[in-house]
Amino acid sequence: MVKPLPAQEVGLRRRTLLVGATLPWALPATWAASGGPDASQFFRDEETLSAHLSPDGTRVALRTVAKHRGVMLTVLNLADMQPTVLHSQESADACDVAWTHHNRLIFSIEERRVPEGRRDAGPGLFAINADGTAFRQLVERQEIIRIGTLDSDGISGAVPTGAAPKGVGGAAMGQEGMGFKKIADAPNVRTIREVDSDRLQAWDTYVLSPIASTTTDSILVWRPKGTNASSLDLLELNVRTGRAKALEVPGALVCAYADAAGDLRAAVVQDGGKPSTIWREPATGQWRTLAGCAPEVEDDWAIKHIDPRGTLYVSARRGQDKLALWTYDVGTARWSTTPLVRSLQFDVDARVLVSQDKVVGLRFTIDAEVTQWLDPDFKSLQQQLDQLLPRTVNRIAVPAQGSPPVILLESFSDTQPTVYLLYKRETRKLLRLGSLRPDIASSEMAGMDLQRFAARDGLDIPVWVARPKGAASKPLPTVVWLHDELYAHSGQWTWDAAQQFLLARGYVVLRPELRGTRGLGLRHLRAGVGQFGLGNSDDIADTLQWAIEQGISDPKRIAVAGTGFGAGAGLMTMARYPQLLRCAVVWSAVTDLTGSDAVNPDLGLGTARSPTPGPYRGPGLGISTGELKSRSPVGHVASIRQPVLLAHGDKDRAVPLGQAQAFRKALQAANPASEWVLYKDEGHGWRAPENKVDFYNRMVRFLDTHLTA
Repeated sequence: MVKPLPAQEVGLRRRTLLVGATLPWALPATWAASGGPDASQFFRDEETLSAHLSPDGTRVALRTVAKHRGVMLTVLNLADMQPTVLHSQESADACDVAWTHHNRLIFSIEERRVPEGRRDAGPGLFAINADGTAFRQLVERQEIIRIGTLDSDGISGAVPTGAAPKGVGGAAMGQEGMGFKKIADAPNVRTIREVDSDRLQAWDTYVLSPIASTTTDSILVWRPKGTNASSLDLLELNVRTGRAKALEVPGALVCAYADAAGDLRAAVVQDGGKPSTIWREPATGQWRTLAGCAPEVEDDWAIKHIDPRGTLYVSARRGQDKLALWTYDVGTARWSTTPLVRSLQFDVDARVLVSQDKVVGLRFTIDAEVTQWLDPDFKSLQQQLDQLLPRTVNRIAVPAQGSPPVILLESFSDTQPTVYLLYKRETRKLLRLGSLRPDIASSEMAGMDLQRFAARDGLDIPVWVARPKGAASKPLPTVVWLHDELYAHSGQWTWDAAQQFLLARGYVVLRPELRGTRGLGLRHLRAGVGQFGLGNSDDIADTLQWAIEQGISDPKRIAVAGTGFGAGAGLMTMARYPQLLRCAVVWSAVTDLTGSDAVNPDLGLGTARSPTPGPYRGPGLGISTGELKSRSPVGHVASIRQPVLLAHGDKDRAVPLGQAQAFRKALQAANPASEWVLYKDEGHGWRAPENKVDFYNRMVRFLDTHLTA
C-alpha cells in the first residue's frame, strides 16, 4: 500500500486563491456539453499572446493574432490609448519582444503554425522605435552556406539571405542592414574572411536576457563558440546602428551577467572542466575570481541581479536541498547568513524586480506564482488587486523608471487563461486589454489540486489531480499525463488546453512529478539519475495505486499519455505493470535508449540540460548497450499487450523516424490492436493547428473506445 504523506504545515499560494467569484468578463462556453467537446474548441488560435510595459511605464507593446492569423506587434500609448502597428505579416509571427529603451524595442520572428519540416529560418533579431521609425535588422535569419571558392563576385554558387520580412517597420522597411546584391556583401561568412562589425550578426546570435539596463542603446548578445559549442562568444550590440564589438572574457565562457547600467560585470567560466565566477572591476576593467562564489554541482546556480553597490543576488543551494535566493557581497566576499526567500517544499528560483535602481520585489513559482514585495507601495497595490481578483494570480508589471498612474496586470489561474488588464490607480478601475483565450469561460473549466504521497522508497511524490467539472465523488476513468523531458521542471497552477479538453470529456487527469523532476529539491532531482525505465516507472505505478486507494481512479479504466521521455516511461510502466494500465497514447516517444541521440551528452531527446554541468547524467550514463536495451520500451515490446496509439512526425530530429518505425513494426506484430499515425513535416510535437486538432480528437476516440466501463 502507498501511504499518503501527512498534511504540509507550510501554506501554498494556490490555496489562497480557491475562494471567490470568477472573472467578471468570462464569456459563455462555446462548446456543447452533449457528447463532449471537439478538440477544435480547445485548440483554437489565441487572441493576445503577451504584453510588455515600457521602461517608463507610458506604453505597452502587445502581441496579438491578426485577421490574417499572423502575430502582429503593436505599441499602445497609455496617455491617449492610440495604437501603432510595428509589424504585421501572415507568415512571420512576432516573438521575444523586449524594450531596450523607453522608446525602442527588439523582437524576433517565428512561424508558429508552420510544421518543423517546412521551417527554414532562425528567429533573427530586429529593432524599431515605438512610433514605427528607425527599423533595423540586427541578426540574420538564415545561415550562409560556406563555400571555399572566392572570385570577383564573392563566393561562387552561394545565395545571399538576409532580407527582412515584408510588413515590418513601415517606411523604414528594407532601408537599413539588408538588401545584399552579391554574396561578398553577406553578413556572416565568418570562415571565409573578416566581416565588418556593422553587418548583420550570424543567425545563431541570441540576446543575453533579461536585459539589465534600458537607458543605453547597447545590449549583450551571445552565440555558440566552436564546432561543439562548448563555450560562448559574447558581443555588445548597438540596437540603433547595428554595430557590434566582441567582449573578451578570460577562460571558456559559460554564461555572463550585466549590471544595472548594462555593462558586462560577471561571468562563469570553465578551466579544465571546473567552473568559477569572475568579476570585472568597474574602475579598471580587470577580471578577478570571486572567492567562495563558484557555481555548485547542479547547474541551477545563477546570478539574478547585480546592484550598483556590487551585491550579487544569486540562486543557489549553499549546501541545502532546496534552491533559494542569497546575496553575495563582492567587496567582502561574504554571503548573506540567511536567504532572502526560500521554501521548504520547492526550489525558489526568483526573479529580482527592480524599479528606480532599487530592488522592490522577488517573483518566483512554487506550486503557483508568488510575488514577495519588499516595497510597501507595491505591496499595497498587490493587496488592492488581489481583493478585486481573488481567484487568480495577479502579476504586476514593474516599470524600470518612474511611477506611472496606470499599471499593467496579467491575471491567470488553472481555470482562467491569461487576461491582460490596465489598472488606473487614481480611480481603482480595471480596463481589459485582451485575453489569451477570450472564448474560454473560467466558470466552465475544472480546477486542479496538488497532492502528495510517499513512493515505495519513501520519496515524496507530488501529483497534480484534476477532476471533471461537477463530477460525482466516485472513481472515474483516468489519464496519467507525463512530462516530455527527462529532467522536466515541475508543473504549475495554470490553464492548459490539453488537460481541460480531457477533463471536459470526463477523464480525471493525474500529472505526477516523477523522481528527477526539477524544482523540488536536489534529493528529488538526483533520485531520478539513471532511473529511466526503473524508478520513474515505479513512481508512475505508485501514483496509480495511490489514486485507486484514494477513490480517485477506476482501476479498470486507466490510460497513460505522454511524449518524448514521458512516453517512453509510460510504455515501460505498461510493460512492467500491465495490470494497472488499459491503454496508452504516446507521441514522439523515446523507445530505444541505444539510439545515438538518446545517449548524446546534450540530451537532445527532450531536454537541453542535464542535472549537473559536469558528468553526463543522461539515460546512457555508464550503462552497457544491453542494459540500455533492457530499460527501453523496444526491449519489452512483446510484453505490451494493451492497445497503444503511437504518433510521430516524419521530420522529428529529436527522436528519429526510424526509431519510431522500428518500434511500431515490433509492436504491431505482437499487438495488432495498436494504431499508428504519421504527421507529414511535423517535428517533435505538432505545430500545424489542423494536426493538433486531428491528434487530440484521435486521442479521445481511442480513449473512449478502450476505457469504456
